[in-house]
Amino acid sequence: MVKKSVALAIVALLPIPGFSQQSPQTPNSPNDNGLQVLTQPDGPEATFLKQHPGSVALSHQQGRLNFQNANGSLSAVFGSVSHRDPVTGTWVQNAPILSVTNNGWRLDGSANSLVIRKNGQNHIITQTFTDFDTKHDSVLALTVPVLTYDKNLSFHFTQDGLTWALSADPAGTISFETTVAARRGAATYSFGVVSSETLAVAASGDLVGNAHVNLSRAVMIPRHGKPRHWIRRVSRGHVRLPLPRCGGTFQHLGLIASREHSRCTLVWLQH
Repeated sequence: MVKKSVALAIVALLPIPGFSQQSPQTPNSPNDNGLQVLTQPDGPEATFLKQHPGSVALSHQQGRLNFQNANGSLSAVFGSVSHRDPVTGTWVQNAPILSVTNNGWRLDGSANSLVIRKNGQNHIITQTFTDFDTKHDSVLALTVPVLTYDKNLSFHFTQDGLTWALSADPAGTISFETTVAARRGAATYSFGVVSSETLAVAASGDLVGNAHVNLSRAVMIPRHGKPRHWIRRVSRGHVRLPLPRCGGTFQHLGLIASREHSRCTLVWLQH
């Protein structure tokens, strides 16, 4: 028999000590330069052309890659597939390149750039979206314990006795998750976050800075049934997200929980 529990786990986004909300980005240094490419997966344009011999790429658009097929018909790939070239402003495919640096890693070639820097017993993941027209950098900096690189665009870290898997997607957004195999009782899982934008809680419950900085609210996804939203309290930069003691999933940068009796998967989401 599986016992039900009403105890709650709390996830908190906390301001990073010593950082101003308006200055989260450390200036680039020689230690941020890429030294060796670890992985360079095919982008959506290259994938389409491989799957459709004889097709050619046309001019692309925001959220859309355009192609002419071998028979003269037209095709398009939609989604988070493109960004503006920082030099020419032309819309190009998201084609991430992950490199190792002297102080961590960096991801280039996507809508968002990522620089992951070692900082004592932590890594700070700095995600930057640069608006080509205004040249404004929308920055989000997230602090996690020391990362270990695994493969492709995937890493892991350990916190609170749990191993969290962290990965980036082709658009340069990140997610991380962990599985809790046994009941742990009430607990708080905290991650430091800071942004170049003023963060506020929207009516939807998301923590929003601007169109390019958005931290999703907690979502409970039961093993059987419909998702449910969870938010406990938001005050003074703390976002506290309650989860049933028995389980859930945290995907960056928000929270999704899926309950599997005494087994938990915690997921932190970004969108």
